[in-house]
Amino acid sequence: MKISIITASFNYEQFIGETIESVQAQTFTDWEMIIVDDGSSDRSVEIIQKYAAQDPRIRFFTHPDGKNHGLAATIQLGLQKAEAPWVAFLECDDIFMPASIEEKIQAAETHPQAALIFTDLETFGEPDEGKEKYLKTLRSLLKNFVFPTSLLTQFFKQNVIPTFSVVMVRKDLLQQCDFAPLHAPWLDYWLWVQLAHYPFFFIDKPLTKWRVHSASYLNRETLTQELFQKQMLMFEKKLMRKVSWSFWVHSWIKKVPQKLRNFRRSVISINPGRRRVIFLTKEWKW
Repeated sequence: MKISIITASFNYEQFIGETIESVQAQTFTDWEMIIVDDGSSDRSVEIIQKYAAQDPRIRFFTHPDGKNHGLAATIQLGLQKAEAPWVAFLECDDIFMPASIEEKIQAAETHPQAALIFTDLETFGEPDEGKEKYLKTLRSLLKNFVFPTSLLTQFFKQNVIPTFSVVMVRKDLLQQCDFAPLHAPWLDYWLWVQLAHYPFFFIDKPLTKWRVHSASYLNRETLTQELFQKQMLMFEKKLMRKVSWSFWVHSWIKKVPQKLRNFRRSVISINPGRRRVIFLTKEWKW
């Protein structure tokens, strides 16, 4: 099974080469790497073109006008160019472990009902106690699930997938998603919650190295506490509108066993201690 790897590039000339080389070092070799540059002003384009010229599996694109259009538009362009049924993501400052793609594909083949595969990771670069605490909490949380499973209810509480770079997802489902979050850095959260009523599968192995640094995309756009609270409220309302139908269906299905038990009890009641059976309104004793 071929895999498409999408990398959105923007002004990371110091990292992009290492990112590309981590894909070239994969134990699984039937891949295409689609790199879309989002109007970089540094040497990123020159570096990417050099790798693409040497490896035909690397396909390089820019927006038609060569300008910056943001992460959502850049990923959508990558999706349009992707040829494989499964899409993996690798941010242009992160690194794949050598078996990252191979293990994701094995999981997809073993669990064909899964719509999205994601993995654990390890951080490197600048120390960040906040991120490490967040990851520790996520790992503890994910141990409570038996995968594959829907994570829809959990996604209404928090994003349990910390970065694009740990995800492989079915392209046909992702193409049906809305790509317009209210706050641009939350694009990944917005996409995954739309798919979370499908089964997800978690690989409990660190198959991606997540680079932590002050110039990362998440740190480029900051919010005041007041604005953050307003954005989060609007974001939750939009999520509810987007997936409310599937959320309520999911919630109802979870209650079916209890509803059936309650129905059975309303029809027939057996009390061995008092030696009686009640069927509908009739009672028998023994």
